Amino acid sequence: MIPIGYDEVKECIVGTPVVFVNGCKSEELTRSFLIGGALAYVGMIHPVHDVWTAQIALDFYTYCFQYRVGEALRRARVDNMKKSIVWASLIMYGDPIMKLF
Repeated sequence: MIPIGYDEVKECIVGTPVVFVNGCKSEELTRSFLIGGALAYVGMIHPVHDVWTAQIALDFYTYCFQYRVGEALRRARVDNMKKSIVWASLIMYGDPIMKLF
């Protein structure tokens, strides 16, 4: 069974990216991105507010310059725990010890 959105996702992916989708319930696209070629995928399992998801995404990518992706995501969560509950909605699929740079 081909997942919903697979063809559209496959057309948009170049190379083997780490994808962070900070939209409401974006975990529903996980399979499409992974089958489409992404090495890792970070999505949200709940409806979320744009301001906090944008901050967490920024923190995640900033930490990726220094740490592996799993540690970068953990640090982004910790940094945002007292600001919003959005941190609890993040889920990552892929190898947490992968480095981006």
